[in-house]
Amino acid sequence: MRKSFFILLAIARHGGLSRSVSFSTVELAAELGVSQQSASRLLRDCERQEYVSKSSGPAGTKVQLTEKGAGVLKAVYRELALSLFPSQKKRSLGGVVVSGFGEGKYYMSQEGYRKQLLDKFGFEAFKGTLNVNADSAELESFLAGLPEETLSGFETQERSFGHARCYRVSVRNQPCVLVLPSRGKRPDGVVELVASFSFRKKLGFVDNGKITIEATG
Repeated sequence: MRKSFFILLAIARHGGLSRSVSFSTVELAAELGVSQQSASRLLRDCERQEYVSKSSGPAGTKVQLTEKGAGVLKAVYRELALSLFPSQKKRSLGGVVVSGFGEGKYYMSQEGYRKQLLDKFGFEAFKGTLNVNADSAELESFLAGLPEETLSGFETQERSFGHARCYRVSVRNQPCVLVLPSRGKRPDGVVELVASFSFRKKLGFVDNGKITIEATG
């Protein structure tokens, strides 16, 4: 994992987090301070572990970090932030309430998610979520170092459901959970809040209203 981390970091430094980049094993070897043969072997290992994807074309081989590979870097980042800046565990994230597409109610009606939320966070989830739009960079900084839980994916007779990353937070001193689903298309920075109550009815949130999310860890 340690050697993989430095390869992934090198690819990310060249832009491989968001796009495929030309990155030869000669360049990789120079950055890592190893032989070209070792760099090639390590890159193959990363591909085998599905940390990177490779494609070949007229311009040569291109590589890009997969979601799994990016997750490795983010996990290390969170650990570093927690170790180096422990005082930042308690912090806040500002955002704006936005309308969803009704998916939150559908997903929060699934027993597979409801049971996991009860087991992990100790509450019966309200059948609906609150969508919040925040700056994507501020969101990443906010989540760095916070303990993370995972809602596992599952299958029903109708379809399969993906996993989701979850974080304990609070809004106006009310405990809730920030959820980042693995599936679904949503703009960068949009997250969902889940609680035992309706945010709109209990706390009076409306579309375009400002909201502050507090980290509780």
